Amino acid sequence: MLIRDLEAAANGFIPEGIGGKAQGLLRLMRAGAEVPPWFVLTAGGDPFAAVAAWRESGWRRVAVRSSAIGEDGAKHSFAGMYETILGVTDADGLVAAIGRCRASAHQSRVTTYIADHGLKSTPVAVIIQEMVEGDASGVMFSSDPADPDQVLISAAWGLGEGVVQGSVPCDTVRVGLDGEVEQIVAIKDIAISLVDGLPVEVPVPESMQSSPALTEAHARKLAAVARALQLELGGPQDIEWTRVADKLVMLQTRPITQSMPTGRRLVWDNANIIESYHGLTSPLTYSFARHAYTIVYQLFCRVMGVRVNVIQDHASVFPMMIGLIRGRIFYNLDAWHTVVSLLPGYRWNQRFMGQMMGVSDVAPAQTAPKASRLSALSALSALSALSALPALLWSVVGLLWRAGRLDADVIRFTAHFEVAMAAHPRDLGETDPMDLLDIYGDLERRLLWAWSTPIVNDFFVMIFHGLLRKLCVKWNDDGEDLHNALLAGEGGLLSAAPALEGLALAAKIRERTDWRVLFESGLSDEAVYAACTEIPSLKAAIDGYLDTWGDRCADELKLEVPTWRHRPAFFIATLRAYLAAPAVDASAMGTQDRAMRVGAEIRAFSGLGRVKA
Repeated sequence: MLIRDLEAAANGFIPEGIGGKAQGLLRLMRAGAEVPPWFVLTAGGDPFAAVAAWRESGWRRVAVRSSAIGEDGAKHSFAGMYETILGVTDADGLVAAIGRCRASAHQSRVTTYIADHGLKSTPVAVIIQEMVEGDASGVMFSSDPADPDQVLISAAWGLGEGVVQGSVPCDTVRVGLDGEVEQIVAIKDIAISLVDGLPVEVPVPESMQSSPALTEAHARKLAAVARALQLELGGPQDIEWTRVADKLVMLQTRPITQSMPTGRRLVWDNANIIESYHGLTSPLTYSFARHAYTIVYQLFCRVMGVRVNVIQDHASVFPMMIGLIRGRIFYNLDAWHTVVSLLPGYRWNQRFMGQMMGVSDVAPAQTAPKASRLSALSALSALSALSALPALLWSVVGLLWRAGRLDADVIRFTAHFEVAMAAHPRDLGETDPMDLLDIYGDLERRLLWAWSTPIVNDFFVMIFHGLLRKLCVKWNDDGEDLHNALLAGEGGLLSAAPALEGLALAAKIRERTDWRVLFESGLSDEAVYAACTEIPSLKAAIDGYLDTWGDRCADELKLEVPTWRHRPAFFIATLRAYLAAPAVDASAMGTQDRAMRVGAEIRAFSGLGRVKA
């Protein structure tokens, strides 16, 4: 029996005996996809009836594809098991192709697949479809199993058979929900094309080998089709496609049988933290950093007015705020989102807080409520938000109180820090291991659990920097980067002091002939430091710097990396680098930044009223 595409699609039902591949074509058509015209010969149909239908159609060249009853199912795809014959152009060839498709049910690869999966052999229907000779073709997953938010596309020049069989090089294209296209372009030196009506491998012109087979615009169109089909057909789809000039044509679709990840995604990001822990980090450093984050951000929640019982209920989240992935430290944005959501008033200012904390792209997993429950849920949400209002107001009052006393708190904390550090000797090389544990425990108790002032300071910096940026963009036509320029040239930054004092010491070495000769000698860095004992004034200057700033250097937070205090030769190497470069006047540094700030202030305040200014 023959069943034609338009007839079956118009009737709105899935006919018996047409097989999985033909059912997929019907679903494509009903979903509105562009599909080449076709008809299907059921398993017991007469091949010569197919010949008559082909002659009536007027198609010059056809593709003949098997469509077994169990093929392209939700659990078993049979991908590549049955026969496909391309480029058939005459009646004898069509009859032979139908015979080959039906006979493929008895091939060893099919019988083995059926046996391995405990299935039964099923009849084979045959699709006869007008042949479309695309200039680029491929397959796509409407949801990438490795990242379901991405559409995954494989694309090559010519026909899609080479992509399906894995015999030709393919570009890999991913399209995100935001339309961003990421392409890995392969050197596509061969393609499958029809030559004398037969699909064969042909060389690709050299000018096209390194060019992407898909434009970004076509990739986005394909992704839109894939997502629409996934929504229409009720699950992720594996889709074959081809492109003819500017037209995208879908050739077949089947459900993806590979399982998809479910639940909330984990998102890792090393922005900001890479400045503290760049490169590879040892488990020793990571274990300390993880412990410190656990303590400090529980303390942060206390400062922000989160109730103690709420913090305890989420105690397992705080140790997960950072993770060690292949030796590198990353933020776990999922855990950060959870911590931020504990803050009072988060329901009222969720978007603002998320942007300030850098977790705006991570949201808790939710199940869409049924329509009948929407009104009740809305009412509960409103009540919940109102119930959170007192906690938000109390938190705001507390923050305003902390803001008013912040300068005094910074002075007190700095003094407290110096007292805690002075309570123990700087050189712990001869200290007994058990005594080291006691010293560490004392410092953790005195410092980590008293870290509220730095936390509050960081929080206000984050909030007001965000507000400054928002107002600059809102009130100035060219205010996109104005907020950074307004903060330039502030000066007085303790973090810049080690570099400035190092430059100042290099300037003194230039001025003192006996100092400079030693540094310009051919001695190693270790030998230069050892020779400093013969020049007491130089030794005192270097040791004085190391005593003050010897722990402030690159990788200073990594416990496995020796600091300048432990390896003075590293500091000698830095001084030699300063001396080899053109002289820098440390006192004049920041002049350009201060000029930038003056210009930014003129831009910012011109045209503003007094209140806005």
